[in-house]
Amino acid sequence: VTFPVQAIQSSSEGRLTLSQIYDWMIASVPYFAQRADSSSSAGWKNSIRHNLSLHQRFLKVIRCDPSRLFSFSFSFSFSFSFSFSF
Repeated sequence: VTFPVQAIQSSSEGRLTLSQIYDWMIASVPYFAQRADSSSSAGWKNSIRHNLSLHQRFLKVIRCDPSRLFSFSFSFSFSFSFSFSF
């Protein structure tokens, strides 16, 4: 999850589209740069999409640009709920 967070933090708006997250990872991490072609990237791109949708700390932000519906931002606030029963 740290690479998408780093990508989002590097943006001036504090949010990126999925494609921009991929582009940042290819430009910034040699492992992903070596696996940037479509056949090699399918697995790690699926993993990124899965993590963005799974973790509640990633927020989908509706964009005004009609060509791109969503961008992702990352919430740094923590909220925990505990309940104990004896």
